[in-house]
Formats: sequence, structure tokens, C-alpha cells
Amino acid sequence: MAYSQADLDRIEAAIATGTLRITHNGKTTEFRSLDDMIRVRDMIRKSVKGPNAGGQHRAYAPTFDRGYQ
Repeated sequence: MAYSQADLDRIEAAIATGTLRITHNGKTTEFRSLDDMIRVRDMIRKSVKGPNAGGQHRAYAPTFDRGYQ
């Protein structure tokens, strides 16, 4: 299923308010817990924004030290 930015916004708003039930296009989804919502939110975020969404993967510059003083 393809998710949209509106789907992501909707679940993020529900998480922010602590609501466990979301209604969209006449269909209601009720989550068991906040952890379930966060897991689904992360899945939607990954679908909408790509695999590196959320800033969890940071780029770094490797450094090398040969031990010379």
C-alpha cells in the first residue's frame, strides 16, 4: 500500500494527542498501544520519505591516526 504525507501527518497528530483511534475515508483503525502506533508511524515515514527518514543514520568522516608524534 502506498502511503501519503497526509497519512503520516494524521498518525503523528494522533500520537501527539495520545489518541489510539484514527478515522480516514470512513474507515477507523484502533491501535492497541502507543508502541504499535509508533511502529506503524515509522513504517509510513520510511515509505513516504525514504529509508533514511528520521535522521537515524548519520554521516561521519573517518579519521586515522598512525601514532606519529
